[in-house]
Amino acid sequence: MTIPKSVKVGGKTYKVEITDRLDIGAANCAGEILYDKLIIRILPNPEQEMHGVLLHEIVHAVLQNLGYRDHDEQKVDEFANALHALIVDNPGIFERRKT
Repeated sequence: MTIPKSVKVGGKTYKVEITDRLDIGAANCAGEILYDKLIIRILPNPEQEMHGVLLHEIVHAVLQNLGYRDHDEQKVDEFANALHALIVDNPGIFERRKT
């Protein structure tokens, strides 16, 4: 898995930034999503941790796209962790096959 420069969710393209600056502060968070600016920010950390944070913020983007506004952080974390495990445990699952 790689950290992309952008990710498209429901017709919106979010720019992905690895940065030391989060608007919400870095005390208890390793990432944030700014829906109005279409930005996902991730603190620099070990690569696998950043993958999990990226997926966490993508889950927020998906929920927002579906019209859910109040996101339960524990459930978002659980779903993102399960999705991360699925991707790690099944390498190549999302690769395109050559036709």
